[in-house]
Amino acid sequence: MLLIPYPNGEVIQNPGLFVLGNAFSIAITKDTFGFASRQLKSWLTDTCNLTVTLAEPGHSSSIQFRESSGKLPKEGYSIYVSSTGCMLEAESAVGAFYAVQTFKQLIDARNGTIPCCEIHDSPSFSWRGLLLDATRTFCPLPEMFRLLDLASSLKLNILHWHLTDDQGWRLAIDGYPNLTNSSPQFYSKEDVRKVLSYASERNITIIPEIDMPGHFIAALASYPQFSCTGGPFSIPQGEGIFSELLCLGKEEALIFAKSVINEVCDLFPAPFIHLGGDEIPLIRWKECSDCQKKMKELGLKEEKELLRWFANTMAHVAKEKEKTIIFWDDSIDEHYDPSIVCQIWNPLRNERKTVGKRSLIMSNYFYTYLNLSHSIIPFRAAYRYGALLNGKTNRRSNIMGGEFLLWTEDIHTRKERDKHLFPRLVAGAETLWTDPSRLDWKRFSKSYKMCNERLFTSIVAQTRPFFANPPRLYCKIRRYLEYRRVRKNSKKSGITKL
Repeated sequence: MLLIPYPNGEVIQNPGLFVLGNAFSIAITKDTFGFASRQLKSWLTDTCNLTVTLAEPGHSSSIQFRESSGKLPKEGYSIYVSSTGCMLEAESAVGAFYAVQTFKQLIDARNGTIPCCEIHDSPSFSWRGLLLDATRTFCPLPEMFRLLDLASSLKLNILHWHLTDDQGWRLAIDGYPNLTNSSPQFYSKEDVRKVLSYASERNITIIPEIDMPGHFIAALASYPQFSCTGGPFSIPQGEGIFSELLCLGKEEALIFAKSVINEVCDLFPAPFIHLGGDEIPLIRWKECSDCQKKMKELGLKEEKELLRWFANTMAHVAKEKEKTIIFWDDSIDEHYDPSIVCQIWNPLRNERKTVGKRSLIMSNYFYTYLNLSHSIIPFRAAYRYGALLNGKTNRRSNIMGGEFLLWTEDIHTRKERDKHLFPRLVAGAETLWTDPSRLDWKRFSKSYKMCNERLFTSIVAQTRPFFANPPRLYCKIRRYLEYRRVRKNSKKSGITKL
């Protein structure tokens, strides 16, 4: 059967079809299945031009939702289709929602038929994410909602929302209202609550990222007193690795960092908050008398130890709010607080020797950075990431899952965003849901050609097949040149000594 992501349990196709009439009903047995049933009703009405009603439990209905008897995991579901009706079974609202995403792909909207079948499914990884950089290019609320719909239809369950960077601060903070002065477009707390509510219904957890102590120029432009030099600062354009950092030798700067973290933790219900921690040249701290004094007080010999102290201190602040912090893997070693989750992006670091036994989120640069050209990460490479994760999972049981990333320094429109995401995000979503032993590029490619209109919740601009999978030799050359650029930047920011 042609399904995306492909199920992990039994997929049995039986003889015959179930025929949807022009008018029929959907019955549910549990209030928590209400959103899933309403979404299915809306899709059948809009896409198949059918008249659909929601029936009370016990009524005879063509399609029924049923609570499982405790045998399914939270995100799992089962679908049973016979010539007389359809049953969608789940333990939770999450499972019912994912059942609907699969069920929609079974329906032939042209003639209103569904093949008789039995499907059992649940995901391989608990963390299936998309990072959206809304800092370099602001993403307005209607577009946020559209992307959440698209991500949820692919059974992704994490939106990593990158909200601050050198180029802008996009989140209103009551305690420091000038932070958004450099960003004419930003999210109010009411905006955030709307996004959180919309995402929650679609079983997506929003993880906010507030970059510190690096990627911090936008904050320092508004509050230069928290820097090592005192400013003034201008907002940079485009990408880059900049030396301006939060000054860890000034007590008021540390109070600022703690206050921001506390306010963000209060706003976002997710159990995690991402604090960045990547690409941090330490030259400012070496030259700053306040930072050097702080190091002496703490008995630290190197600036990298000061960065570790900061991360561990902020981890404690987050723990007081019952949150766990996430850091990129640039500087993390076994001496960082063991509760800190490490998101691994840099292919030049040997994470097995550096990050200890902490929980990991995998985002290898050459497989998941969807802002890169398709000649560096072709469609097929995004699909291969599942096999790569499988090899790592066999060695490490602490891998939570992975994320595909969309940075927006050079992406400014909806069309550009879509063409970078699609079709690669679809491939990535399957590799995070489907067990690597079940991944099959030929089956997936065929499914993708056939399932587009059933998979996507809105019209998207997709990269055409030839450009999505450029010639292999050309890709190899482009990846080599990009590898050299990553090595140069890693050395510049102190990540590696290569």
